[in-house]
Amino acid sequence: MAVVCTTVDTYIPAMELLERGRFLDVLDEYARDAAAGSGRFVLLAGEAGVGKTSLLEAFRERRPELRWLWGACDGSFTPRPLGPLYEIAMDVGGRPAELCTNGADRRELFAAFLDELNGADGTVVVIEDLHWADDATLDWLRHLARRVAGIPAMVVASYRDDEPASDNPLRGVIGQVVTHRGTRRMSLPTLTVEAVRELAAQTDADADELYRLTGGVPFYIAEVLRGYPGEVPVTVADIVTTRMSRLSANARKLLAAAAVIARPADPQLMAIVAGVDASALDECMESGALIGGPVAYHFRHEITRMAVEGATPAHSRSQLHAAALAQLERSTPTDHARLAHHAESAGDSARAFQYARLAAYTAFAMRSNREAVAQFQRALRFADGAGPDVHAALREGLATALALMDHWEESTAQRREALALRRQLGDPVKISQNLRGLSKCLWRLCRGEESDRAAEEAYTVMAGAVPSVERAWAHVMYALSLGSSARLHEGLERAEEALRQAEALDCTEVVAYALTTIGAFRFLMGQDGFADIERSIDIARKHGLDEQAARGYADIYQAAVDRFRFADYEHVFVEGIAFCRENEMRTYSVCIRGSRATAFLHMGRFTEAAQLAGDTLRETISPINRLHLLIPLATARLRMGDPEGNALLDEAWQLAVEVGEVQWQLLLAWAWAEAAWLGGDPSALDPRATAVYEASAGHDPWLVAGLAVRLDRIGRLSRRPDDLPEPYVYELDGNYAAAAKWWRSAGCPFDEAVLLARSHDDSSLRALEIFTTLEAAPAAAYVRRHLRAAGHTSVPRGPRAATRADPNGLTPREAEVLEFLREGLSNAAISRRMFISERTVHHHVSAVLAKMGVQSRGDVHRAHDAGLPARK
Repeated sequence: MAVVCTTVDTYIPAMELLERGRFLDVLDEYARDAAAGSGRFVLLAGEAGVGKTSLLEAFRERRPELRWLWGACDGSFTPRPLGPLYEIAMDVGGRPAELCTNGADRRELFAAFLDELNGADGTVVVIEDLHWADDATLDWLRHLARRVAGIPAMVVASYRDDEPASDNPLRGVIGQVVTHRGTRRMSLPTLTVEAVRELAAQTDADADELYRLTGGVPFYIAEVLRGYPGEVPVTVADIVTTRMSRLSANARKLLAAAAVIARPADPQLMAIVAGVDASALDECMESGALIGGPVAYHFRHEITRMAVEGATPAHSRSQLHAAALAQLERSTPTDHARLAHHAESAGDSARAFQYARLAAYTAFAMRSNREAVAQFQRALRFADGAGPDVHAALREGLATALALMDHWEESTAQRREALALRRQLGDPVKISQNLRGLSKCLWRLCRGEESDRAAEEAYTVMAGAVPSVERAWAHVMYALSLGSSARLHEGLERAEEALRQAEALDCTEVVAYALTTIGAFRFLMGQDGFADIERSIDIARKHGLDEQAARGYADIYQAAVDRFRFADYEHVFVEGIAFCRENEMRTYSVCIRGSRATAFLHMGRFTEAAQLAGDTLRETISPINRLHLLIPLATARLRMGDPEGNALLDEAWQLAVEVGEVQWQLLLAWAWAEAAWLGGDPSALDPRATAVYEASAGHDPWLVAGLAVRLDRIGRLSRRPDDLPEPYVYELDGNYAAAAKWWRSAGCPFDEAVLLARSHDDSSLRALEIFTTLEAAPAAAYVRRHLRAAGHTSVPRGPRAATRADPNGLTPREAEVLEFLREGLSNAAISRRMFISERTVHHHVSAVLAKMGVQSRGDVHRAHDAGLPARK
């Protein structure tokens, strides 16, 4: 059996391991599952210093028969992509080491590592500090998580759950891997006050004060107890400084060198950097400052290393970085990111520029976009002596890396700087390239008019040039800018011309882009564009054009959802989302998630639609993707009876107006018209809905017809559209039964129920049943009103099915609030997570407490922790 442990903590000083027995038992259980062939990917969460590494060390002691290898993510400077995997591979040797040394494609390295796990039973691999992992390392973990269920291996990925910001990619990775069948989750809590008292009883420390100062974090407890009796430092840094002062001069120099090196280091490297004999390492080990040996030594905890580095005088620190740089320049394979860090810290501008530039392009090639951004920025800080062409190239690289991270404002700023430099240099091809990049940025920011102007200028710059790849690119980007309903035919013609140019030049990338653009135009014009985009995806995948394939998947799935063919194209969603995640095409994976949320909405799965959209909106995403997600979120909220959906529609409308594309405005108008129907008050219709309809002639007939029937339901349809898809013909012709049958076959129960309700016969009872099952309270209330108005005396009513199924009688929304209460979130935090107002949260919380029969949030926690049954 192979066991992979990915950790984020540091080994806690020797002390009794309290309150961790059940966690060890669970790890043992998962290890047995792995040995039986059912691999496990275990997410082990906990705050810094809570003892995640101590737990895994104890697990190692339980399983000494396994081979253990160690690697680490690095938070002291911009890390080398796949640093932990490289470190492990070099220790393992063989094929993985050979691939690392030769700079092979990461996919080969991933495959070789899996082969190593399959071929070497009894292996444990530990990777520390996952919260500092680079993008490529996170990709590696995703790769493992997807495949671990099929191999006899266990991955334990531990991470800090108290620090990652909302835009930290680790959150997205966690959200992805939890969906795999082999994934399990564990959360390691701090020690209770009883455990702290038991530890303090071995010393003269005041147990209550110790608990107050440390909050039950084992690392802090251990550090305090290591001090002199009665010594209670205010901060860990104080403790570290005090400990260092007791060491000999040589030991302090070795500690300072280790802090600057910031990685597990061998004695020779540490001694050379420190300029002293390595014999004082024993003293460092005895003091507890360093652990490891005899091959590599490192700090127990990153905060300790940072405290030591911070306590080192600036001039001495600079000299240590220079010494580390000199030694590491001789090592192989070369780690340009690490060298750039040491060069910058040593004040060596020339080397900092040299290595940062190399590290940036290496990271970019490996899709470690965060690292690429940091290295491009570092290179620009030291690029004063470089020419304008070099400056422009660095800003272009930075702009592209930022864009791939969905950081479009920053990307736009860099693209403008690069464009200005290219204008000075007078290179029309580079000018056009930057104008195209700027157009893309501005569109993602929903700045439609500016985006169109940039695309048009790129086209103008290349209009008189000889046939070239850039000319074809400019042509197809200009075609996209002609997407208004009045210029769809011209846009399609331009895209087809770009395709002819690209095919003549044998430029497959432009061919793929042009085909997807042509397909999109066909859809907007009421034609079938599936074949064009499918061909685009085939070409892109065959030629390794990841971004073009991702764009194709996003566009074709969105078109399928807009045409209610999500069942027919389910395979496209599965394949597309996997492809985007595998190849770090995050912008497009978010697009696909937006379409998926809309598909859930059409399927009547409103809670899932709202959850998917809401979860994704909490990430750092572009405004255009935000618009895409706000629409299904708002519509789902309104269908479930949540008035907060109206505020979301207003936010989405502002973005839709700014981007200037009719399709988004049509979908928002759908929601407004539907809201007026649900409320039974046509006069409440938002006037923007009718304005959109009057301006939508010639646009996508599916979207236009969808708005037309919603306006017809409230008597506000001014004219019948010329081009009507099948279900809308039935409805506007008054053949509601046929329309309902069509929606039922398409898998759209809400729409089916709407048409049944329009029948004004016994079908309305069936509509009420469907709305009740879907938990569409406003629609159910609408049908009840009309049934009573029609003379029905026994109209079914009662709690929703999900409410009856909940042991506490909670509604689905209240159950969601309960989960957040169990996480300890405040009303304000719950408001942000659920996209509802604090007042609404307050009402939900009050209802939850009342139904559970408890008085406070604390009672909720105690009931949950004790595993008490819910009150019936």
